[in-house]
Amino acid sequence: TLEKENGGDLTMRFASSTSILDCTPKCAIQLTLGSTSSPQINYIYILATTRALTKSTSNWPTAEHIRVGFFLCSTVGYIEDEGCFINQNWNDEAMDENNQGHLLKVSERTRLLRAQYFSGIAGNGDGGTYVARTNLAPDTVFLKTTSGIVFQLHKPQAILEQLNGLTLI
Repeated sequence: TLEKENGGDLTMRFASSTSILDCTPKCAIQLTLGSTSSPQINYIYILATTRALTKSTSNWPTAEHIRVGFFLCSTVGYIEDEGCFINQNWNDEAMDENNQGHLLKVSERTRLLRAQYFSGIAGNGDGGTYVARTNLAPDTVFLKTTSGIVFQLHKPQAILEQLNGLTLI
């Protein structure tokens, strides 16, 4: 079933216009079942041309559409006990009641992940390693690299400084 949180109709945004999907009562579609050994894929979407909840068991359409969900279904008994093998809902709202949409949530989730290596950043320390030793103390070492790119949400060039002959990021 498909409905707006706390009830009501949903607004659909397509390239050419917006329209309302009647979700009072809840908008529903019957999924196609498979078996435990051969589950059935169900692609649920709304075509721009029909503006109706639609199902395919082969693929997403090539025409403009809103993805609603992807389900991998076995038998009624299994689904009642355990749920679908896969139940992936698309919640890609462009804007909510606070004028903030899905991009804000994607950015927030991405920022929770560690930064990722992209390019460059070779060892530039003693003998081409990532470590540079100093005369400050017998066990003092520093990371020393060439420039490169590490990014989390954006791809900035790593900013480098020279300090006592060491490359610091």
